[in-house]
Amino acid sequence: MNTSLLLGLHAHTWIHAGSGEKDGVVDLPIQRESHTGWPVIFGSSLKGAMRSQVSRNNGAIAEQSVLTLFGPDSLHAGATSEKIHAGALLVSDARLLWLPVRSLTSHTRYVTCPALLRRLLADLKRAGTSLALSVPKVGELDALVAGDLTGRIYLEEYAFTARKESALLPWGAVLAQFCELDAEQILSQLTFIHDDQFAHLCQAAIPVHPHIAIDYDTKSVRDGALWYEEALPPESLFYTLLLLTAARDGSGLSAGELKEQTQQALLGESPYLQVGGNESTGMGWLQLTSVNVAET
Repeated sequence: MNTSLLLGLHAHTWIHAGSGEKDGVVDLPIQRESHTGWPVIFGSSLKGAMRSQVSRNNGAIAEQSVLTLFGPDSLHAGATSEKIHAGALLVSDARLLWLPVRSLTSHTRYVTCPALLRRLLADLKRAGTSLALSVPKVGELDALVAGDLTGRIYLEEYAFTARKESALLPWGAVLAQFCELDAEQILSQLTFIHDDQFAHLCQAAIPVHPHIAIDYDTKSVRDGALWYEEALPPESLFYTLLLLTAARDGSGLSAGELKEQTQQALLGESPYLQVGGNESTGMGWLQLTSVNVAET
């Protein structure tokens, strides 16, 4: 029988999981869902990062765990090798839960929208947990908050009317399961806006960083060495659903046993995962949290 593991991924540094294709003036854009425009970390990127993480673990079990969970490297095993098999770990895309957005009237806001929360409920149901939570309706120019904030609220340069919404209160406890923040802190910054406005912020509010390359001889900017790179800000929150099957390498390990190995490898002494580019300059670090949302 298959088993699943739901993980929250909370960005502690800037994240650049690149798409590899130039987008307008941005030379190195982040990965986005083609149908929504929302930021995403594709399962292939996430699985590669997880394989690297497990490979670095100490102990004799590490090498065998990599082969069982991820399968052998077919490029080196040989196309006709009998040792080639599929891995037992299936990794979904890391889906967005909230986007941190700069506010001109308050601290950074954790911005989300109805479509994101409805998708989360559907994914939780697929993982075996049904939540009887309502997703509030919101007007195009409104921003729902859990606190007493009233009047105008600015997200970047865009103005919204802040409205208190009690239906957001139970969402604080749910979202707290996906990161190390507590419900009170989340609710103090959580901002709920219309799907269309959120889609616009996913294009307009993602920071773009200019980069240059230095000529080591002249100590000046190398000709033509200017590029622009998108990166998701720290505090961005994602989640991913992992599915474990029984081992496919003949070891006889059950899905439950492999789930324990996966939890130990990814959530043990150092529950952090480096994803995307610029690792040597400190980018790409996500804190992993095992999610156990109680059914309601």
